[in-house]
Amino acid sequence: MKIFITGATGYIGQHLALRLANDGHEIHALVRSPEKAHLIQHPNIKIFKGDIQDIDSVIAAMQGCRQVYHVAAYAAINPDTKVYFKMNVAGTQHILNAALSCGVNRIVFTSTAGVIGPSGEHPGSEYQWRMVPFFNEYESSKFIAEEMALRYCHNGLDIVIVNPTRVYGPGYDSVSNAVTRYIRLYIKGIGRFLPGSGKKLGNYAYVHDVVEGHILAMEKGKTGERYILGGENVSYRKLFGMVGELCGRRIWQIEISGRLLIAFVGIMSFLYRIVGASPPLTPEWTRKYLYDWALSCQKAENELGYRITPLQQGLNETIAWIKQNPQK
Repeated sequence: MKIFITGATGYIGQHLALRLANDGHEIHALVRSPEKAHLIQHPNIKIFKGDIQDIDSVIAAMQGCRQVYHVAAYAAINPDTKVYFKMNVAGTQHILNAALSCGVNRIVFTSTAGVIGPSGEHPGSEYQWRMVPFFNEYESSKFIAEEMALRYCHNGLDIVIVNPTRVYGPGYDSVSNAVTRYIRLYIKGIGRFLPGSGKKLGNYAYVHDVVEGHILAMEKGKTGERYILGGENVSYRKLFGMVGELCGRRIWQIEISGRLLIAFVGIMSFLYRIVGASPPLTPEWTRKYLYDWALSCQKAENELGYRITPLQQGLNETIAWIKQNPQK
């Protein structure tokens, strides 16, 4: 089958494109930077230079494809907040309009579990109403794109939404693979800081589970539904305690109170902007890590057959990959 994928050179998209190509499908990969195409070299992957903001290039690459995985998104920190809505909302609209034009059978749209919001007494789910404002434009733009996708379902498109949590696992260093990046820093003895008390919960999804969840959503997902693709809920302290045990190196980590952390990040962001650079963190992005983000994958498990790799196993495989792929 011919399958169109956006974001195929990204972290999740790369794994997805290669998995589908290995399964014998013909992949049409829309790529903005052809120099990154070496990441997905495969006899069954055809590279199309283009951009989700250019609908003509999207339509050209989508011709003949029966399925679409829209994985591309803008998730980096950028003071120019308009870019999130250009890429994540307008770009998604171009994908959906192209799908209508090309007669695509089904679309899996990759959103983020960040739209669901922090957890309360119980782990969050697809049915949870968000109780706090969005922390940044990435979250709000993905929520708007989700709402738009649901409207397109009423126009005849068969769309399923997936919401990955904090993804980790083998893969090159990128904004979408920040957990693995911090694990690498910990192994080097550098990752010493914990936000707040270090006891706030997060949900950590192994990248191969997330890829499998995309494929299951394409096969079994219900039109107009969203599915959380995640893993185990653990605190920062427990996560890195496990990393320390598995890598054989426990390091002392420093707790930074929420107020101190936000103040420090605010000063750092100000200094970065003075010199015309994008800061690695902003106070808005930092605040979200001072909340619990426990999430339930029960819906994906029940309706899709989604399965979670035990965190210890996933971390062990990730650490082995990091050691085999050292970075300067």
